[in-house]
Amino acid sequence: MHHPFTSVASVPVDIRTAKVHEEGWQSWSPSGAYALDATPYRPTNDNWATVCYRPGVTVPTGTFQGEGLLALDPGDGSPVRLWAAADPVHEVPSIRLVVRDGGEVAEVSADGPVKEWTGADIQSVLGEWASQLGLEAPRPAPTVWCSWYEYPAEFTGVGRLWVNDPDCLMARPAVETREPWAAHLEATGGLMASSDRLLSLDDWGVATTRRLLSGAAA
Repeated sequence: MHHPFTSVASVPVDIRTAKVHEEGWQSWSPSGAYALDATPYRPTNDNWATVCYRPGVTVPTGTFQGEGLLALDPGDGSPVRLWAAADPVHEVPSIRLVVRDGGEVAEVSADGPVKEWTGADIQSVLGEWASQLGLEAPRPAPTVWCSWYEYPAEFTGVGRLWVNDPDCLMARPAVETREPWAAHLEATGGLMASSDRLLSLDDWGVATTRRLLSGAAA
């Protein structure tokens, strides 16, 4: 559920050297730092908006937006500031930055609760934020074609476990965008596998998986 955006901070900046870091919604979303006069990556059509960005969220022109996290290096020697979700397990707000007053002030707002961190530069403050989450280090990654895959030998007993590959269907109820994703796969073709355990599917998920994997949608 999205709430109205409210002001978080007004930060004096040097637009010639300041940078803002946008955090993407998921692993296919662009994340990175931009100069304040740069244009960040945005979806070019509804399909990319569904596949690679936060569903149902439109960013106004001239606005930087991080999903759950945004950092600003003011560029004037003052500390880098980072704003992130106060309770990311339960709510991930969008955090916006707009340059005002002829490029002298960055106005930061969010549509949910955020906490602030400060640091010497963007990379170090990102590291400090991550370390304070208190999460265990990820296990070593297996040698596979890309980060979306896992070894196909990993069976669950009720079906093979695949990661969310562009050619994989995600039809379990927990996937909020499963219907647009199924429509995308049906329109573009190339479906090779399902990323769902069989017992995780409801009636719609079973029927959709069976239909698409059997080629009945063609």
